[in-house]
Amino acid sequence: MSTTMSLNELEQRLITLRDQFPHSLEVIDICNQIAEHRDVDTQRTLALSQEAYELAQSANDTPRLTRSLANMCLAYSLQAQVEKAILYANEALILLELSPDPHLEAHVYLSIAQSNQLMGQYAASLSYGNKAIRLYQQVGDRDGTAKILNTIAVDYAFTGQPDTAITTFRQAFEIYQTIHDIRNQSVMLNNIAYAYLEQNKIEQAYATIRESVQLQRTPLSLDTMSEILLLMGDIDAAKQCVQEAQKLNRSDDGVVQIQDLEVSLIRTLARINQQCGAFDSASEYYKEALSLSKVHNLKQQQTQTLRHIISLYEEYDDTEQALSYFKHLYKLEKELFNEESNQKIRNLQVMHETETAQREAAIFQQENRKLEQTITVLEQTKLELQTALNEVEQRAEEQQRLLAENEHQRRTISELSLPVLPLTDTILIMPLIGELDSNRLQQLQERALSAIHQTSATHVVLDITGVPIIDTQIAQGIITAVQATRLLGTEVILVGIRPEVAQAIVSLGLDLHGVQTTTNLQAALSALKLFNWV
Repeated sequence: MSTTMSLNELEQRLITLRDQFPHSLEVIDICNQIAEHRDVDTQRTLALSQEAYELAQSANDTPRLTRSLANMCLAYSLQAQVEKAILYANEALILLELSPDPHLEAHVYLSIAQSNQLMGQYAASLSYGNKAIRLYQQVGDRDGTAKILNTIAVDYAFTGQPDTAITTFRQAFEIYQTIHDIRNQSVMLNNIAYAYLEQNKIEQAYATIRESVQLQRTPLSLDTMSEILLLMGDIDAAKQCVQEAQKLNRSDDGVVQIQDLEVSLIRTLARINQQCGAFDSASEYYKEALSLSKVHNLKQQQTQTLRHIISLYEEYDDTEQALSYFKHLYKLEKELFNEESNQKIRNLQVMHETETAQREAAIFQQENRKLEQTITVLEQTKLELQTALNEVEQRAEEQQRLLAENEHQRRTISELSLPVLPLTDTILIMPLIGELDSNRLQQLQERALSAIHQTSATHVVLDITGVPIIDTQIAQGIITAVQATRLLGTEVILVGIRPEVAQAIVSLGLDLHGVQTTTNLQAALSALKLFNWV
């Protein structure tokens, strides 16, 4: 799932393909390659993998469909959309039964592990994480191995195993060192520092976060450093870290990139002012953080901010305000508990359905393979027994069929090329279409005489409108056929005499005495009606 093209080259190639070959298989491949690139954000990853998924569905391409599903699973799990992540993971695992791919399977297990972690199912997350890490190591994907190690480390941290978590974060950090991924090296060190902070090991936390910031100054690492500096009592340095983090968390036009982080930074500024005894400034910052978290529906941030606000008012003995915010906190936590409980129930239902579907799919695939093997053996045996006899019979039947078909085609072509259509019991119409040669002129005469003999027709309408070229030789042939017809006592109406045909007849000195001519078929039929023949 790697490519030698740069991200920019891939993007340019995708633009070209969408314009020239929007439904080609290469569009699917390029979409997935960009979606898998480490420098592409989650939202773009999701959009591209969805595009690839729809195209692969239309193309009925199982391997590409599975790859697109795996990327969608990862994107949804990173966006905390657990239900969708599990739903598409289930679909991907079923397809992987049909078309095994350990690399894609590892991606799917990573997304399931992350989804379980979001639901607080840390044991299940560890189980799927261990499956994923074995597959990543099997295919030699170091980046994937580091990602799942980070997920496993978080599981250890949440299950009260901080030392194991730190060791696992270190393993991920070392892998990122080998692949020269500076950004994720910094992230792993930030995670280690936070783990130390949770253990109240301030000195180790400070040393580690300094190492992280030295690698890359990110808003996240600076936020963690500000927390540690605040605990160490270095107010000015903490404030500088927050201000730098806020600047880095904005785009060139000043738009905040990560709202969740912005709330955390504003709350840190409030804590700094609270620690300095600046009650009014602290209160304003807390209220700003609370307002921002409400606007962006960041309920976890709201609860943390409310706890700090309550602490602030308790510190200044304002019990009325503390009680007011406490009621707000209680109501919010109750809503959160209900939402999380309902979400957990839905997620567990999806997980149960997924596991059931996986078991049923595995059983079905196993039984289907057995049935296919049995059918193959039976069909092969039957084929071998009948091969010799079938070959002889097929040769004989084929020869007879070809002979009959050739004869039928010959008769059909002859009839269709010179049709004789009965208008009434005594009137025949012969429309001539296409070029005439000596053979067709001879057949014309024969078919006309044969039809007159069989029907006792008194009139024949010979329509030459559809003959594109009539030279003197063809004109001679047509008149000969007309004269032969008249010898049987049948009158002929010649339809479609064009100027060049009239000139050919005159130049030959042919006698058309007694032969009625009209310019079109309608005139001929009208003439017949005048004589009461139709």
